[in-house]
Amino acid sequence: MYAVTGITGRVGGGAGGTLLNAGLTVRAVVRNAAKGVAGKERGCEVALADMKGAPAPTAAFTGVNGAFVLIPSNFDRTPGLPEVRAVITALTTAIEAAQPPKVVCLSTIGAQATRPNLLNQLGMVDR
Repeated sequence: MYAVTGITGRVGGGAGGTLLNAGLTVRAVVRNAAKGVAGKERGCEVALADMKGAPAPTAAFTGVNGAFVLIPSNFDRTPGLPEVRAVITALTTAIEAAQPPKVVCLSTIGAQATRPNLLNQLGMVDR
């Protein structure tokens, strides 16, 4: 089984679809129950997990062969990016506790930029 965050979006959906097409089982990690319906229709197990706290992602990542992780988009950023920092802390704690054997974390070109921009969030995740 593989846990996939962001499965209702383009990239996470592509990752989840590729795993399903290969005959593997997928745990769709979603932030609200309404989005979980689509995952169930695709044949996924669904885990409800808000990324702002560690307990739910820990449960979602426990017992899987691997996890595909991307952070929720945050286009309305607060100076210092406290929202993103909270998500990073929660995900780090969850991954350390659940110990999935493999973790793939989505980044982007430009995440290493030093001038403040939206890509800085992914650079923080990378670190």
